[in-house]
Amino acid sequence: MPRLPLYSFRELCSRSEHQRFLDGFCAQLERRSQGAFTLNPPVERIAHCTRIVGVFDAHGELVGGYVVNDGPTLVLLSVVPEPQREAWSRDVDLSDVCELNLIWRDGIGHTAFALLVWPRIIADCVTRGRSVILGSGYENKLDRWYRALDPELVYEGPSTTSDNVIFVYAFTRARLVGTYCASFIDNFVAAPWRRRKARQS
Repeated sequence: MPRLPLYSFRELCSRSEHQRFLDGFCAQLERRSQGAFTLNPPVERIAHCTRIVGVFDAHGELVGGYVVNDGPTLVLLSVVPEPQREAWSRDVDLSDVCELNLIWRDGIGHTAFALLVWPRIIADCVTRGRSVILGSGYENKLDRWYRALDPELVYEGPSTTSDNVIFVYAFTRARLVGTYCASFIDNFVAAPWRRRKARQS
């Protein structure tokens, strides 16, 4: 069995590191969507966030990352139109909310990301101790996994900062962990079984 590559994780603190992070995220979003999604957010948009984490390969190159941010100031709510934002926030203590945002990878294989990076992301979210974890998605195949355990749909529609259609979800800690487990089982247990059955038929 091939050995998984080694990756390290480090919190990014300087403005230049934040800019490199955003440049990497935007480039991968555009590439993976084949140009359907393009963003160019200012670095100030993430400067206040609690944890901006970079994923580095064995050569020290930045090859991925993610943002975990504690409320009450939440980036994801800023892309939701005011009526929907106020309706959802009315009964929620925003200081008991955190958000997972801007996940990206460049050259990290699917298996390595699932086994080495996603568990770290989930742990970072869950250990914040917040009752609600906001996450987002676009109209792509990953969105079906974000919906797998029926999280609350906060908003579906055009972003206030771009023309992109976005989905903003509210997860409990248990639902976020369960979503990862469901995706893991489907990709690494059920999918290989389905492929074997298809070859045998």
